[in-house]
Amino acid sequence: MDTGKTPVGEKHKGIFLVGSAGLAGTAILAKEKREDLLTRFRPGFTDRAAEEAKLLPGKDACRILEKAGARAVEACGAGGVFAGLWRLAEALKTGMEADLRRIPVRQETVEICEFFGLNLYQLFSGGCFLAAAAHTEDFISFLEAEGLQPVLIGRTAEGNDRILRNRENIRYLTKPAPDELYRVFPERAEELFRIWENTQEA
Repeated sequence: MDTGKTPVGEKHKGIFLVGSAGLAGTAILAKEKREDLLTRFRPGFTDRAAEEAKLLPGKDACRILEKAGARAVEACGAGGVFAGLWRLAEALKTGMEADLRRIPVRQETVEICEFFGLNLYQLFSGGCFLAAAAHTEDFISFLEAEGLQPVLIGRTAEGNDRILRNRENIRYLTKPAPDELYRVFPERAEELFRIWENTQEA
């Protein structure tokens, strides 16, 4: 578990991610587009990708994060981690910085997104949560005791800029774009979101 070393003072909060970016969308793609994926990947790879969403936190993750002391919690869902980061910053009325290299991503997500030409950070991330909280041992320990693995991916900041870092490269987070699943399933994306959410509540 990577808690990072980003300094967080009393005023600014750490931004933590629980879950894995785009994993729910990856599972949907692996199930719905299995035959297409088999033109490049072995069946075992595709089947594993379809099942890995089971590794995501349960629906109680939001409640647990709040109980641990998070100042704000945001479910990523449609639009992926980028949309979640935008909504979190909007809720806090603050700027933020996030390091893309710290965002947890499964290799299956990377490869399937490359296959379809998708941005994994804008891919459906149901079961993935962002939280703004003081970076303390008590916060981390509480979550780990509840079975969650928080990863520090950034911090809130002065001003309105929402900065995304990738080594020396810097870009600015913009208003959420449509989820990448709309590019693959223009007519069915919303239905697929609902099906996924229903399976989590079952």
